[in-house]
Amino acid sequence: YTRPYSLILTRNTELSSLISNDNLKPQVGRPKSCIKRDAILHAASELFMDIGYARTSMDAIAQQAGVSKQTVYSHFANKDALFRSCIMSKVTAYGLDMRDTTPDTPLETVLTTIGGRLLDLLCDPGVVRMHALLIAETKEFATLAEDFWENGPQATIDSLARCLAESEDSRFAPIEDPHQAAEDFLCMAEGHYLMRLLMHSISAIPEAEKAAHLERCVTQFLRLHAK
Repeated sequence: YTRPYSLILTRNTELSSLISNDNLKPQVGRPKSCIKRDAILHAASELFMDIGYARTSMDAIAQQAGVSKQTVYSHFANKDALFRSCIMSKVTAYGLDMRDTTPDTPLETVLTTIGGRLLDLLCDPGVVRMHALLIAETKEFATLAEDFWENGPQATIDSLARCLAESEDSRFAPIEDPHQAAEDFLCMAEGHYLMRLLMHSISAIPEAEKAAHLERCVTQFLRLHAK
């Protein structure tokens, strides 16, 4: 992302594309309406990435999802709403909503967690594809980038800001502007990696390097906010 989108994972998780991955495939055992919604999201994400936003029609999405066009519209008002839902689904799938943290979670754990998830996401080949999509089509579809920003990167900033505002970690002073602090940290965690990944000069970040980078970022941030 051109602005930050973002526990180092204890296992080597292979992340798939930002918009198109198995996390959007229908899950067995769910209510029929949820299964259809998942199928629509998965089909839409595949088409957005394969042929672009402009060329993706609701008819094509319905056909690929194996549902009627009426069913698509019963879940999503229009293509724009469907695009936003694809982005929001990724926030949840990657854990960027930080729902697995509580106010008593140590701040270093919160920061290391979201920083690690951010860097894993940036290494996903789908991130580059999404940037290509946005660059190619935002001139024609002016709201596309803003929809992406608000439902992806901004949502991640909001999640970290909430964690910072609610933190009960007594070692640190209350943060006066949690949203600005969250954006500052995510920018710092992103570092030079995003540009290098977008230019294909690297395709991954070695685990040891990633851990050392996050440790520096977390240490600097916490030092700034210590009592």
